[in-house]
Amino acid sequence: MNKRRGYAIPLSLCVAGVTLFLGLSAAQMSAGDLGVSSHQYYQERARQMADYGLERCVVQDVPSGSLLNLQSVSGAHPDDSVRVTVFGPGQVGSPVTVPTGCEYWVAEGKAAQGFRTLASARVGAMVRFGRPVGSAGAQIRYMAVEAENDDPVTFKVIDRVTNQEVEDEVVCSTEATELPTSGPPMPFLVTPVTLRKVQDFKGMVRIPQAANNAIVSYDIAPEKLVPITQDGGPLNVPEYSPPGGLAYFSTVTVSDTTDLPPGRYGMLKLMPSAVAQLNGVYHIEKLEVLGGDSSPRLLVKALNSAKVFVNSIQQDQRPLEIQNRQHIAGDFRLTFREEANPLPPVLLKMIEGGEAAVVAPGRALGLISDDNRRVQGAFSSEVLRVNFPTGSGPVPQFIYDISGTTARRPRGPSVVDGGPGGPVGGGTPIPPDGNPGDTGYVDPGAPPNPGDTGKPKLPGSALRPSGTEPMILSRQNL
Repeated sequence: MNKRRGYAIPLSLCVAGVTLFLGLSAAQMSAGDLGVSSHQYYQERARQMADYGLERCVVQDVPSGSLLNLQSVSGAHPDDSVRVTVFGPGQVGSPVTVPTGCEYWVAEGKAAQGFRTLASARVGAMVRFGRPVGSAGAQIRYMAVEAENDDPVTFKVIDRVTNQEVEDEVVCSTEATELPTSGPPMPFLVTPVTLRKVQDFKGMVRIPQAANNAIVSYDIAPEKLVPITQDGGPLNVPEYSPPGGLAYFSTVTVSDTTDLPPGRYGMLKLMPSAVAQLNGVYHIEKLEVLGGDSSPRLLVKALNSAKVFVNSIQQDQRPLEIQNRQHIAGDFRLTFREEANPLPPVLLKMIEGGEAAVVAPGRALGLISDDNRRVQGAFSSEVLRVNFPTGSGPVPQFIYDISGTTARRPRGPSVVDGGPGGPVGGGTPIPPDGNPGDTGYVDPGAPPNPGDTGKPKLPGSALRPSGTEPMILSRQNL
Protein backbone atom coordinates (compact mmCIF):
# COMPACT_ATOMS: atom_id res chain seq x y z
CA MET A 1 0.00 0.00 0.00
CA ASN A 2 2.83 2.42 0.91
CA LYS A 3 4.67 1.53 -2.33
CA ARG A 4 1.59 2.45 -4.37
CA ARG A 5 1.37 5.83 -2.60
CA GLY A 6 4.98 6.48 -3.56
CA TYR A 7 3.99 6.62 -7.23
CA ALA A 8 1.37 9.35 -6.80
CA ILE A 9 3.67 12.39 -6.69
CA PRO A 10 5.92 11.41 -9.65
CA LEU A 11 2.87 10.48 -11.71
CA SER A 12 1.22 13.80 -10.93
CA LEU A 13 4.39 15.65 -11.90
CA CYS A 14 4.57 13.74 -15.19
CA VAL A 15 0.94 14.53 -15.99
CA ALA A 16 1.47 18.16 -15.09
CA GLY A 17 4.61 18.31 -17.24
CA VAL A 18 2.88 16.80 -20.24
CA THR A 19 -0.08 19.16 -19.78
CA LEU A 20 2.24 22.15 -19.49
CA PHE A 21 4.15 21.05 -22.61
CA LEU A 22 0.96 20.65 -24.61
CA GLY A 23 -0.34 23.97 -23.34
CA LEU A 24 2.87 25.76 -24.28
CA SER A 25 2.80 24.10 -27.71
CA ALA A 26 -0.79 25.16 -28.24
CA ALA A 27 0.01 28.71 -27.12
CA GLN A 28 3.01 28.82 -29.44
CA MET A 29 0.92 27.56 -32.35
CA SER A 30 -1.80 30.10 -31.55
CA ALA A 31 0.77 32.87 -31.37
CA GLY A 32 2.16 31.74 -34.73
CA ASP A 33 -1.30 31.67 -36.30
CA LEU A 34 -2.00 35.10 -34.84
CA GLY A 35 1.27 36.37 -36.28
CA VAL A 36 0.44 34.95 -39.71
CA SER A 37 -3.07 36.41 -39.55
CA SER A 38 -1.72 39.79 -38.51
CA HIS A 39 0.81 39.73 -41.32
CA GLN A 40 -1.88 38.84 -43.85
CA TYR A 41 -4.08 41.59 -42.44
CA TYR A 42 -1.34 44.21 -42.73
CA GLN A 43 -0.38 42.89 -46.17
CA GLU A 44 -3.97 43.22 -47.36
CA ARG A 45 -4.11 46.78 -46.05
CA ALA A 46 -0.92 47.60 -47.95
CA ARG A 47 -2.25 46.00 -51.16
CA GLN A 48 -5.52 47.91 -50.88
CA MET A 49 -3.56 51.15 -50.51
CA ALA A 50 -1.61 50.27 -53.67
CA ASP A 51 -4.86 49.65 -55.55
CA TYR A 52 -6.25 52.90 -54.16
CA GLY A 53 -3.23 54.75 -55.53
CA LEU A 54 -3.76 53.29 -59.00
CA GLU A 55 -7.44 54.18 -59.05
CA ARG A 56 -6.67 57.66 -57.77
CA CYS A 57 -4.28 58.19 -60.68
CA VAL A 58 -7.11 57.41 -63.09
CA VAL A 59 -8.85 60.60 -61.96
CA GLN A 60 -5.79 62.73 -61.19
CA ASP A 61 -2.96 63.67 -63.54
CA VAL A 62 0.45 62.38 -62.47
CA PRO A 63 3.48 63.62 -64.45
CA SER A 64 5.70 60.85 -65.81
CA GLY A 65 8.53 59.99 -63.40
CA SER A 66 6.97 61.85 -60.47
CA LEU A 67 5.95 60.51 -57.07
CA LEU A 68 2.47 60.82 -55.62
CA ASN A 69 2.08 60.43 -51.86
CA LEU A 70 -1.45 59.75 -50.67
CA GLN A 71 -2.59 59.22 -47.10
CA SER A 72 -5.29 56.73 -46.20
CA VAL A 73 -8.85 58.01 -46.25
CA SER A 74 -9.68 55.58 -43.43
CA GLY A 75 -9.93 57.14 -39.98
CA ALA A 76 -8.95 53.78 -38.44
CA HIS A 77 -5.60 53.65 -40.28
CA PRO A 78 -4.50 57.26 -40.84
CA ASP A 79 -0.83 56.33 -41.23
CA ASP A 80 -1.32 53.99 -44.23
CA SER A 81 0.02 55.52 -47.45
CA VAL A 82 0.88 54.85 -51.07
CA ARG A 83 3.51 56.19 -53.44
CA VAL A 84 2.94 55.98 -57.20
CA THR A 85 5.68 56.19 -59.83
CA VAL A 86 4.71 56.73 -63.46
CA PHE A 87 6.95 55.38 -66.23
CA GLY A 88 6.64 56.38 -69.88
CA PRO A 89 7.93 54.51 -72.96
CA GLY A 90 11.71 54.04 -72.84
CA GLN A 91 12.03 55.49 -69.35
CA VAL A 92 14.80 54.09 -67.17
CA GLY A 93 13.67 52.09 -64.15
CA SER A 94 10.42 50.74 -65.56
CA PRO A 95 9.87 47.07 -64.57
CA VAL A 96 8.42 46.31 -68.02
CA THR A 97 8.71 47.56 -71.58
CA VAL A 98 6.12 50.29 -72.06
CA PRO A 99 4.58 50.52 -75.56
CA THR A 100 3.88 53.84 -77.26
CA GLY A 101 0.67 55.44 -76.10
CA CYS A 102 0.81 53.72 -72.72
CA GLU A 103 2.28 54.29 -69.28
CA TYR A 104 3.27 51.87 -66.52
CA TRP A 105 2.25 52.82 -63.00
CA VAL A 106 3.98 51.29 -59.97
CA ALA A 107 2.09 51.76 -56.69
CA GLU A 108 3.87 51.02 -53.41
CA GLY A 109 1.32 50.71 -50.62
CA LYS A 110 2.27 50.70 -46.93
CA ALA A 111 0.36 49.70 -43.82
CA ALA A 112 1.86 51.71 -40.98
CA GLN A 113 1.45 52.78 -37.39
CA GLY A 114 3.17 56.04 -36.70
CA PHE A 115 6.64 55.84 -38.25
CA ARG A 116 6.61 52.04 -38.12
CA THR A 117 5.94 50.15 -41.37
CA LEU A 118 3.88 47.02 -40.69
CA ALA A 119 3.72 45.71 -44.29
CA SER A 120 4.24 46.86 -47.86
CA ALA A 121 3.00 45.80 -51.30
CA ARG A 122 3.94 46.80 -54.85
CA VAL A 123 1.43 46.60 -57.69
CA GLY A 124 2.17 47.49 -61.30
CA ALA A 125 -0.43 48.47 -63.90
CA MET A 126 -0.20 48.86 -67.66
CA VAL A 127 -2.28 51.87 -68.61
CA ARG A 128 -3.53 52.95 -72.02
CA PHE A 129 -4.76 56.42 -72.86
CA GLY A 130 -7.82 56.63 -75.05
CA ARG A 131 -11.09 58.38 -75.67
CA PRO A 132 -13.66 57.66 -72.96
CA VAL A 133 -16.82 56.00 -74.21
CA GLY A 134 -19.48 58.62 -74.84
CA SER A 135 -17.00 61.38 -75.67
CA ALA A 136 -18.38 61.52 -79.21
CA GLY A 137 -21.79 61.06 -80.74
CA ALA A 138 -20.55 57.93 -82.52
CA GLN A 139 -17.49 56.04 -81.26
CA ILE A 140 -17.04 53.37 -83.85
CA ARG A 141 -14.69 51.59 -86.16
CA TYR A 142 -17.00 51.76 -89.18
CA MET A 143 -20.00 54.00 -89.78
CA ALA A 144 -22.48 54.62 -92.58
CA VAL A 145 -25.28 57.19 -92.60
CA GLU A 146 -27.91 57.24 -95.31
CA ALA A 147 -31.39 58.65 -95.88
CA GLU A 148 -34.17 57.58 -98.18
CA ASN A 149 -34.50 59.56 -101.42
CA ASP A 150 -30.84 60.48 -100.98
CA ASP A 151 -31.85 63.33 -98.64
CA PRO A 152 -28.95 65.23 -97.04
CA VAL A 153 -28.42 64.80 -93.29
CA THR A 154 -27.58 67.46 -90.69
CA PHE A 155 -25.09 66.57 -87.93
CA LYS A 156 -24.85 68.61 -84.73
CA VAL A 157 -24.24 68.50 -80.97
CA ILE A 158 -26.51 69.63 -78.15
CA ASP A 159 -26.46 69.58 -74.37
CA ARG A 160 -29.93 68.33 -73.58
CA VAL A 161 -29.58 69.38 -69.93
CA THR A 162 -29.32 73.05 -70.93
CA ASN A 163 -30.97 72.73 -74.37
CA GLN A 164 -28.03 74.56 -75.91
CA GLU A 165 -26.22 73.73 -79.12
CA VAL A 166 -22.52 72.98 -78.61
CA GLU A 167 -19.89 73.99 -81.15
CA ASP A 168 -16.57 72.37 -82.06
CA GLU A 169 -17.40 68.99 -80.51
CA VAL A 170 -16.51 65.64 -82.06
CA VAL A 171 -19.59 64.06 -83.63
CA CYS A 172 -17.84 60.89 -84.80
CA SER A 173 -14.62 59.23 -83.62
CA THR A 174 -13.20 56.20 -85.39
CA GLU A 175 -10.34 53.80 -84.68
CA ALA A 176 -10.20 52.62 -88.31
CA THR A 177 -7.40 53.44 -90.72
CA GLU A 178 -8.71 51.37 -93.64
CA LEU A 179 -11.61 49.19 -94.71
CA PRO A 180 -11.77 45.63 -93.33
CA THR A 181 -9.87 43.10 -95.40
CA SER A 182 -11.59 40.08 -93.88
CA GLY A 183 -14.71 39.18 -91.98
CA PRO A 184 -18.35 39.82 -92.90
CA PRO A 185 -19.00 42.00 -95.97
CA MET A 186 -20.21 45.56 -95.43
CA PRO A 187 -21.46 46.68 -98.85
CA PHE A 188 -22.93 49.88 -97.42
CA LEU A 189 -19.42 51.17 -96.62
CA VAL A 190 -17.46 53.14 -99.22
CA THR A 191 -14.90 54.31 -96.65
CA PRO A 192 -14.67 53.54 -92.91
CA VAL A 193 -16.78 56.66 -92.28
CA THR A 194 -19.35 56.95 -95.09
CA LEU A 195 -21.64 59.96 -94.56
CA ARG A 196 -23.09 60.20 -98.09
CA LYS A 197 -25.05 63.46 -98.55
CA VAL A 198 -24.50 66.02 -95.79
CA GLN A 199 -26.69 69.12 -95.39
CA ASP A 200 -24.57 70.61 -92.58
CA PHE A 201 -21.90 69.30 -90.19
CA LYS A 202 -21.67 71.36 -86.99
CA GLY A 203 -18.79 69.54 -85.35
CA MET A 204 -15.79 67.41 -86.24
CA VAL A 205 -14.83 63.87 -87.24
CA ARG A 206 -11.87 62.45 -85.29
CA ILE A 207 -9.61 59.91 -87.02
CA PRO A 208 -6.40 58.17 -85.85
CA GLN A 209 -3.12 60.05 -86.08
CA ALA A 210 -1.75 57.67 -88.74
CA ALA A 211 -4.89 57.77 -90.89
CA ASN A 212 -5.50 59.71 -94.07
CA ASN A 213 -8.42 62.12 -94.26
CA ALA A 214 -9.69 60.07 -97.19
CA ILE A 215 -11.09 57.45 -94.77
CA VAL A 216 -14.00 59.90 -94.33
CA SER A 217 -16.21 60.30 -97.40
CA TYR A 218 -19.16 62.68 -97.82
CA ASP A 219 -21.01 64.81 -100.36
CA ILE A 220 -21.52 68.43 -99.29
CA ALA A 221 -21.97 71.82 -100.94
CA PRO A 222 -18.66 73.44 -102.00
CA GLU A 223 -19.03 76.35 -99.58
CA LYS A 224 -19.27 73.95 -96.63
CA LEU A 225 -16.95 71.30 -95.19
CA VAL A 226 -16.73 68.47 -92.70
CA PRO A 227 -13.84 69.38 -90.34
CA ILE A 228 -11.55 66.44 -89.62
CA THR A 229 -9.21 66.28 -86.62
CA GLN A 230 -6.36 63.81 -86.93
CA ASP A 231 -5.56 63.46 -83.23
CA GLY A 232 -7.46 60.23 -82.57
CA GLY A 233 -6.36 56.95 -81.08
CA PRO A 234 -7.72 54.04 -79.06
CA LEU A 235 -11.18 54.13 -77.53
CA ASN A 236 -11.51 53.21 -73.87
CA VAL A 237 -14.63 51.15 -73.23
CA PRO A 238 -15.18 50.15 -69.58
CA GLU A 239 -15.58 46.50 -68.69
CA TYR A 240 -19.11 45.11 -68.88
CA SER A 241 -20.04 45.11 -65.21
CA PRO A 242 -23.72 44.74 -64.30
CA PRO A 243 -24.34 45.44 -60.60
CA GLY A 244 -24.96 42.59 -58.18
CA GLY A 245 -27.62 42.23 -55.52
CA LEU A 246 -30.57 42.74 -57.87
CA ALA A 247 -33.85 40.89 -57.34
CA TYR A 248 -33.91 37.83 -59.61
CA PHE A 249 -36.68 36.95 -62.07
CA SER A 250 -36.35 33.72 -64.05
CA THR A 251 -38.47 34.26 -67.19
CA VAL A 252 -40.74 37.24 -67.73
CA THR A 253 -42.97 37.84 -70.76
CA VAL A 254 -44.29 41.33 -71.49
CA SER A 255 -47.26 41.48 -73.87
CA ASP A 256 -48.74 44.93 -73.18
CA THR A 257 -47.77 48.18 -71.42
CA THR A 258 -46.09 47.13 -68.18
CA ASP A 259 -44.05 48.82 -65.47
CA LEU A 260 -41.05 46.50 -65.38
CA PRO A 261 -39.56 46.23 -61.88
CA PRO A 262 -35.79 46.67 -61.63
CA GLY A 263 -33.82 43.45 -61.23
CA ARG A 264 -31.94 40.65 -62.90
CA TYR A 265 -33.84 38.69 -65.55
CA GLY A 266 -32.85 35.24 -66.73
CA MET A 267 -34.95 35.85 -69.84
CA LEU A 268 -37.10 38.80 -70.84
CA LYS A 269 -39.50 38.19 -73.73
CA LEU A 270 -41.04 41.23 -75.41
CA MET A 271 -44.10 40.39 -77.49
CA PRO A 272 -45.22 42.52 -80.48
CA SER A 273 -46.66 45.89 -79.36
CA ALA A 274 -45.38 45.35 -75.80
CA VAL A 275 -44.09 48.41 -73.93
CA ALA A 276 -41.76 47.77 -70.99
CA GLN A 277 -41.62 50.95 -68.90
CA LEU A 278 -38.28 51.24 -67.14
CA ASN A 279 -37.13 52.97 -63.97
CA GLY A 280 -34.00 51.72 -62.21
CA VAL A 281 -31.24 49.22 -62.94
CA TYR A 282 -31.78 46.07 -65.03
CA HIS A 283 -29.54 43.13 -65.90
CA ILE A 284 -31.09 41.01 -68.66
CA GLU A 285 -29.24 37.77 -69.40
CA LYS A 286 -31.25 37.09 -72.57
CA LEU A 287 -33.56 39.52 -74.32
CA GLU A 288 -35.99 38.14 -76.90
CA VAL A 289 -37.60 40.63 -79.30
CA LEU A 290 -40.49 38.81 -80.98
CA GLY A 291 -41.77 39.82 -84.41
CA GLY A 292 -45.27 40.75 -85.48
CA ASP A 293 -47.25 43.68 -86.85
CA SER A 294 -45.35 46.14 -84.63
CA SER A 295 -42.16 46.16 -82.61
CA PRO A 296 -41.94 46.03 -78.81
CA ARG A 297 -40.53 49.03 -76.96
CA LEU A 298 -38.31 49.94 -74.01
CA LEU A 299 -39.61 53.21 -72.59
CA VAL A 300 -38.26 55.56 -69.94
CA LYS A 301 -41.08 57.80 -68.75
CA ALA A 302 -40.70 61.45 -67.82
CA LEU A 303 -38.90 62.00 -64.49
CA ASN A 304 -37.53 58.43 -64.62
CA SER A 305 -34.12 57.03 -65.55
CA ALA A 306 -32.79 53.58 -66.39
CA LYS A 307 -29.58 51.62 -66.79
CA VAL A 308 -30.01 48.40 -68.75
CA PHE A 309 -27.34 45.69 -69.16
CA VAL A 310 -28.02 43.00 -71.79
CA ASN A 311 -25.92 39.83 -72.08
CA SER A 312 -27.47 38.63 -75.34
CA ILE A 313 -30.30 39.68 -77.63
CA GLN A 314 -32.35 37.69 -80.11
CA GLN A 315 -34.49 39.53 -82.66
CA ASP A 316 -37.09 38.08 -85.02
CA GLN A 317 -36.53 40.41 -87.99
CA ARG A 318 -38.03 43.28 -86.00
CA PRO A 319 -36.16 46.22 -84.44
CA LEU A 320 -36.41 46.97 -80.75
CA GLU A 321 -37.92 50.40 -80.22
CA ILE A 322 -36.35 52.66 -77.61
CA GLN A 323 -37.87 55.89 -76.33
CA ASN A 324 -36.85 58.31 -73.60
CA ARG A 325 -39.49 60.78 -72.44
CA GLN A 326 -37.00 62.19 -69.97
CA HIS A 327 -35.29 63.49 -73.14
CA ILE A 328 -31.77 63.34 -71.65
CA ALA A 329 -29.47 60.66 -73.06
CA GLY A 330 -27.64 60.33 -69.75
CA ASP A 331 -30.90 59.14 -68.16
CA PHE A 332 -31.28 56.13 -70.47
CA ARG A 333 -28.19 53.95 -70.76
CA LEU A 334 -28.35 50.70 -72.69
CA THR A 335 -25.22 48.51 -72.56
CA PHE A 336 -24.69 45.23 -74.43
CA ARG A 337 -22.04 42.68 -73.49
CA GLU A 338 -19.11 42.65 -75.89
CA GLU A 339 -19.22 40.26 -78.83
CA ALA A 340 -16.34 39.16 -81.06
CA ASN A 341 -18.55 38.91 -84.16
CA PRO A 342 -20.50 42.09 -85.04
CA LEU A 343 -23.18 40.24 -87.00
CA PRO A 344 -26.11 39.92 -86.83
CA PRO A 345 -26.61 43.59 -86.00
CA VAL A 346 -28.64 44.86 -83.06
CA LEU A 347 -31.55 46.73 -84.66
CA LEU A 348 -32.94 49.71 -82.72
CA LYS A 349 -35.76 51.99 -83.84
CA MET A 350 -35.30 55.45 -82.35
CA ILE A 351 -38.70 56.73 -81.28
CA GLU A 352 -38.64 60.54 -81.16
CA GLY A 353 -34.89 60.28 -81.62
CA GLY A 354 -34.40 57.52 -79.04
CA GLU A 355 -32.36 59.93 -76.90
CA ALA A 356 -30.26 57.23 -75.25
CA ALA A 357 -26.64 56.30 -74.63
CA VAL A 358 -26.03 52.90 -76.26
CA VAL A 359 -22.76 51.02 -75.73
CA ALA A 360 -22.26 47.83 -77.74
CA PRO A 361 -18.53 46.98 -78.01
CA GLY A 362 -17.69 44.48 -80.75
CA ARG A 363 -21.23 44.60 -82.12
CA ALA A 364 -22.96 46.21 -85.07
CA LEU A 365 -25.73 48.69 -84.31
CA GLY A 366 -28.45 49.43 -86.83
CA LEU A 367 -30.28 52.65 -85.87
CA ILE A 368 -33.52 53.47 -87.69
CA SER A 369 -35.36 56.75 -87.18
CA ASP A 370 -39.12 57.06 -86.94
CA ASP A 371 -41.15 59.57 -88.99
CA ASN A 372 -39.44 62.46 -87.18
CA ARG A 373 -36.22 61.47 -89.01
CA ARG A 374 -34.03 62.14 -85.98
CA VAL A 375 -31.45 59.97 -84.22
CA GLN A 376 -30.19 61.44 -80.97
CA GLY A 377 -27.88 60.26 -78.19
CA ALA A 378 -24.39 58.81 -77.81
CA PHE A 379 -23.34 55.50 -79.37
CA SER A 380 -20.33 53.19 -79.19
CA SER A 381 -19.98 50.05 -81.30
CA GLU A 382 -17.81 48.23 -83.84
CA VAL A 383 -20.15 49.13 -86.72
CA LEU A 384 -22.82 51.82 -86.73
CA ARG A 385 -25.35 52.10 -89.53
CA VAL A 386 -27.89 54.94 -89.36
CA ASN A 387 -30.90 54.96 -91.66
CA PHE A 388 -33.53 57.67 -92.09
CA PRO A 389 -36.62 56.33 -93.89
CA THR A 390 -39.02 58.68 -95.63
CA GLY A 391 -41.04 60.58 -93.03
CA SER A 392 -42.62 63.84 -91.96
CA GLY A 393 -39.47 65.39 -90.53
CA PRO A 394 -38.07 68.36 -92.47
CA VAL A 395 -34.39 67.29 -92.59
CA PRO A 396 -32.84 64.06 -91.30
CA GLN A 397 -30.74 64.81 -88.19
CA PHE A 398 -28.00 62.94 -86.34
CA ILE A 399 -27.63 64.68 -82.98
CA TYR A 400 -24.99 63.95 -80.36
CA ASP A 401 -26.36 64.66 -76.88
CA ILE A 402 -23.32 65.27 -74.68
CA SER A 403 -25.34 64.37 -71.58
CA GLY A 404 -24.68 60.78 -72.65
CA THR A 405 -20.93 61.03 -72.06
CA THR A 406 -19.38 58.68 -69.50
CA ALA A 407 -16.07 60.54 -69.32
CA ARG A 408 -14.94 60.54 -65.71
CA ARG A 409 -13.23 63.90 -65.94
CA PRO A 410 -12.09 66.45 -68.50
CA ARG A 411 -8.52 66.00 -69.69
CA GLY A 412 -6.29 68.28 -71.66
CA PRO A 413 -2.66 67.89 -72.70
CA SER A 414 -0.68 66.47 -69.77
CA VAL A 415 2.17 68.41 -68.28
CA VAL A 416 4.48 65.73 -69.70
CA ASP A 417 3.35 66.82 -73.14
CA GLY A 418 3.98 70.49 -72.50
CA GLY A 419 0.38 71.38 -71.74
CA PRO A 420 -1.39 72.56 -68.60
CA GLY A 421 -4.41 70.30 -69.00
CA GLY A 422 -7.79 71.43 -70.27
CA PRO A 423 -11.34 70.49 -71.22
CA VAL A 424 -12.45 67.56 -73.32
CA GLY A 425 -12.36 68.46 -76.99
CA GLY A 426 -10.02 71.40 -76.38
CA GLY A 427 -8.76 72.82 -79.63
CA THR A 428 -9.89 75.01 -82.48
CA PRO A 429 -10.86 73.61 -85.88
CA ILE A 430 -9.34 75.36 -88.88
CA PRO A 431 -10.21 74.82 -92.53
CA PRO A 432 -7.83 72.46 -94.33
CA ASP A 433 -5.48 74.44 -96.57
CA GLY A 434 -4.90 71.70 -99.11
CA ASN A 435 -1.69 70.40 -97.54
CA PRO A 436 -1.93 66.55 -97.60
CA GLY A 437 -0.68 66.34 -94.02
CA ASP A 438 -2.91 69.06 -92.61
CA THR A 439 -5.25 67.81 -89.93
CA GLY A 440 -7.69 70.70 -89.89
CA TYR A 441 -7.04 70.97 -86.17
CA VAL A 442 -4.69 72.93 -84.00
CA ASP A 443 -3.97 71.84 -80.43
CA PRO A 444 -3.94 74.32 -77.54
CA GLY A 445 -0.41 75.49 -76.85
CA ALA A 446 0.95 74.03 -80.10
CA PRO A 447 1.90 76.12 -83.14
CA PRO A 448 -0.44 75.77 -86.17
CA ASN A 449 2.12 73.93 -88.27
CA PRO A 450 0.64 72.91 -91.64
CA GLY A 451 1.40 69.28 -92.26
CA ASP A 452 1.94 68.56 -88.56
CA THR A 453 -0.47 67.00 -86.09
CA GLY A 454 0.20 69.80 -83.64
CA LYS A 455 1.02 67.22 -80.97
CA PRO A 456 4.63 67.35 -79.73
CA LYS A 457 6.17 64.11 -78.57
CA LEU A 458 8.58 64.37 -75.67
CA PRO A 459 11.23 61.69 -75.08
CA GLY A 460 10.31 59.26 -72.34
CA SER A 461 6.66 60.31 -72.06
CA ALA A 462 3.42 58.66 -73.10
CA LEU A 463 1.28 60.40 -75.68
CA ARG A 464 -1.79 61.88 -74.03
CA PRO A 465 -3.92 63.55 -76.71
CA SER A 466 -6.42 66.16 -75.63
CA GLY A 467 -9.62 64.63 -74.32
CA THR A 468 -8.19 61.20 -73.43
CA GLU A 469 -8.29 59.44 -70.10
CA PRO A 470 -6.33 56.46 -68.73
CA MET A 471 -7.69 52.93 -68.57
CA ILE A 472 -5.93 50.22 -66.57
CA LEU A 473 -5.39 47.23 -68.88
CA SER A 474 -3.75 44.85 -66.42
CA ARG A 475 -2.29 44.64 -62.91
CA GLN A 476 0.61 42.60 -61.59
CA ASN A 477 1.97 42.07 -58.09
CA LEU A 478 5.64 43.08 -58.10
